[in-house]
Amino acid sequence: MKQRVSYLKKVEPENYWPSFADVMSTMVLIMLFLVLIVFIKNIIISINLDEQEATNIATGAQLEATRNDLAAKELALQETQLDLETKQTILIMLEEELAAKEISLSLLENELAAKQAALELSEEEATNLQNLILILAEQQAALEAQKKELLELIALNTIELDSMREQLQKVAVLQVDIFEKVKKSIDDALGPGQVTIGDNGNLMITESILFDQGKSDLKPSSLNLIKKLADAFEEVLKDSGENIEAIMIEGHASSEGDFDLNQKLSTDRANAVLLELFKKNGKLQTQYARYFGAVGYSNSRLLIKNDYLESQKAKNRRIEFSIVVREENIGQIIQEYLDSIDKKK
Repeated sequence: MKQRVSYLKKVEPENYWPSFADVMSTMVLIMLFLVLIVFIKNIIISINLDEQEATNIATGAQLEATRNDLAAKELALQETQLDLETKQTILIMLEEELAAKEISLSLLENELAAKQAALELSEEEATNLQNLILILAEQQAALEAQKKELLELIALNTIELDSMREQLQKVAVLQVDIFEKVKKSIDDALGPGQVTIGDNGNLMITESILFDQGKSDLKPSSLNLIKKLADAFEEVLKDSGENIEAIMIEGHASSEGDFDLNQKLSTDRANAVLLELFKKNGKLQTQYARYFGAVGYSNSRLLIKNDYLESQKAKNRRIEFSIVVREENIGQIIQEYLDSIDKKK
């Protein structure tokens, strides 16, 4: 009998290492690609922030130029007032001259009466005296006419100057009137103390009402105030939009902390208020967005210079609303006045 011999086949174990290495290499490449995308995105965000800061600085410079131009035009108004005072002085001198000539005329008349009573004047002497009286009478009439003309001119100039002053005053107090309306609307809805009007005429909100310390996200409790502000600004722009150039939202910080960090924080807070205004009232964005701007001033515009106390620092940490009045309205008022003077000349 043949012996059956069985042979066992030797089985080699499978090697998975090459496939695992390929998978790990692919994952490393994907991670590197994602890191590169995040790095590029951060560069783009940094460029956009730099552009926004440059825009804010340019807006501040434009506002300062507008204030300087208004001061120059107020100086021109003062020069016009000085000219009017000079004319009034001339009128007083003419009145004094007229009074002196009236006295001379009275003396001559008395002299004529005395001579007529004392002696019989020759016809020639009487004629000369009468001619002299006529000449003096004509001079008196001319002075009276000149006085009347000057009085009419001064009266007319006074009326026009008062009208011009009234119009300029209306433009000058426009910002205060607008913010008084906004403040009254907020006080009526939320109670007093939410907003105040500063010495510079700007509307101010203490930052603690809107933000937590060191943050630029609005508190949920402040959203109702922002809503009332948005509605109030819509009504203001409906009524007085033709006289308004811009409504600027300004972020301010105290002297505490680094200037650069405060600059970024104050700018972010101003932008947060602006965006929330648009969110609470869509008409501000769709119809009136051109009026609004936001800017941060860090601690460069302190209300209290040496804010050692915490209560003083709190006053410096604020959001302000300022209104820029249209420059052409002021220029038009002054130009109309100057044109009226030229026509009379």
